[in-house]
Amino acid sequence: MNKLLTAACLISLFLLQACSKDNDSDGNGGRAINNEELARAAFGKIDALWTAVLRPALGSQAQTYSGKELQGAGGGKATVTGTFVKSSSSSFTSSLNSSTMDIVIAFDQYQYSDLRLNGSIRFYEYSYSRTACSSSGCASSSKNTSAYESKLKGLDTALSPFNIELMHNGERFKDLILMDSHKEFSTWKVDITNSDKTTFTFYL
Repeated sequence: MNKLLTAACLISLFLLQACSKDNDSDGNGGRAINNEELARAAFGKIDALWTAVLRPALGSQAQTYSGKELQGAGGGKATVTGTFVKSSSSSFTSSLNSSTMDIVIAFDQYQYSDLRLNGSIRFYEYSYSRTACSSSGCASSSKNTSAYESKLKGLDTALSPFNIELMHNGERFKDLILMDSHKEFSTWKVDITNSDKTTFTFYL
């Protein structure tokens, strides 16, 4: 009887360890990003980081970034390379304004709140506005496009996938992911591929 109980306990322990290993992306206690809810959470935290922290830190003046460093509030750093270009023109009947930011940020154990990043992400923003006037009145048009990518579009050589660590619903998650997300006007289309090569696609 004791031998049967011992065997049962060993089997239960083995199964528990196996399940724990399946949920762990790197053996260090962080579960993998293995469903759409977690993929959405990961994207949301990166979007918030860009909008609230990184983009404001890069300023509003047109410039070239050649290794500009940003320190993480919780440690680590982010190194920025790329350009921010602005142009404008006007006449008696029309005006045109446009801007393009195209940068790659290399994160080195960069931490903000409960988000930690290690690897490179491309951030792209384009905005365009035009106003034309005539004797019958004025008309305006505009366009806004954004992208967050772990690869460079149009190039044969892709950037490496990046490591992400985040907290969601009180649990810690870690994974190596690829991100391909684009926003036209107000709608995001997001593809996130985890370390198991599973892609989660969603719209925001």
